[in-house]
Amino acid sequence: MRDGIGYSDPIAALREAERVLKPGGTILIADFAKGHEGERIWGETYYTPKQVEAMLRKCGFEEVNVQQVPGKHFLFASGR
Repeated sequence: MRDGIGYSDPIAALREAERVLKPGGTILIADFAKGHEGERIWGETYYTPKQVEAMLRKCGFEEVNVQQVPGKHFLFASGR
């Protein structure tokens, strides 16, 4: 899922993804992280790895893993 948390209501988007995901399925997210210049240029909102982890858990995902690319404002997240 690209821009899976870039919606105006990321919790609603993640809840819907969790709802339609097949049992045992995995969500994969690749997105910019907090501090990316897109926040300033495009006025978008990005999140820290801890914020993304909290959102995924709040929406019912387990086995959550969020990693930020070292030295970059880009992250990968997954959950079941």
